Amino acid sequence: MIENLQFLPAWITRAGVPALSVMGFFWKGDEALSDDFKKWLSQKILGVKLTVPNIAGIEPLGRIFDFIYGRRYVALTTFLRVAAISLVAIVVASLIFTGGSVNQVAWNFTHSDTTLLMQKLVTNIVFDYLSITKSRVLITGITRLNIRGRDVVFVVSDLIATCFIVVIYTFIEILFFDTLDEQMEYTRGFDLAFMLTTFLTLLLTILYALALISLRVFSLIAKATRLMQWMLPIQELPVRSIGIVAGIILFCFLEIFYALAR
Repeated sequence: MIENLQFLPAWITRAGVPALSVMGFFWKGDEALSDDFKKWLSQKILGVKLTVPNIAGIEPLGRIFDFIYGRRYVALTTFLRVAAISLVAIVVASLIFTGGSVNQVAWNFTHSDTTLLMQKLVTNIVFDYLSITKSRVLITGITRLNIRGRDVVFVVSDLIATCFIVVIYTFIEILFFDTLDEQMEYTRGFDLAFMLTTFLTLLLTILYALALISLRVFSLIAKATRLMQWMLPIQELPVRSIGIVAGIILFCFLEIFYALAR
């Protein structure tokens, strides 16, 4: 998979691949939502009066997670889905930390001891599974609360809980893998890529929220142009529209970051 990206310029692989990955994550998300949920999203985006019960903004996201990872929190199929997404996320995060250098990412994988690399991958997948399950439990619990600002409460709670998991992850890394890392000839960015995947649900939630807000602006433009209406089918496919805008936001953020870091 990595070798197929070698012909692409760095600006595409370092920002385009992560952006497309986010779009792909949300692409089929509308299939997870009921008609009322889709109406709520589209009406919220378009800024019109709600004709369906008001819900927390994170509630549709919880349904999307259920659709992608499986409804059961503790199940082999759920773990395998998390593992597959976690492995893809490691490759994508590695491209971000290497500035889009496909050769460097491929080198990191091929020049690492196979046994040690597998141990790190399995450990990372386990902690990604814990992090994703934690986020899903928080979404379910917080959406049941009859309080205002449930979305903010979730983001803050998820950030604190994720940092706690990362601290434990880091402790295990130091305790069991620190001496092993010296035997693995990868760059430090490769190690950071493993850590970043633990924040996956938090990052997706933030992008989801930013896209939901940004779509209100895009919806005004969409009313004026047929092309924008085709690109962002807000009424029919609100989740896909959110994913497209989330990908654009991530692409712009990464390109600005790399431009400022030069």
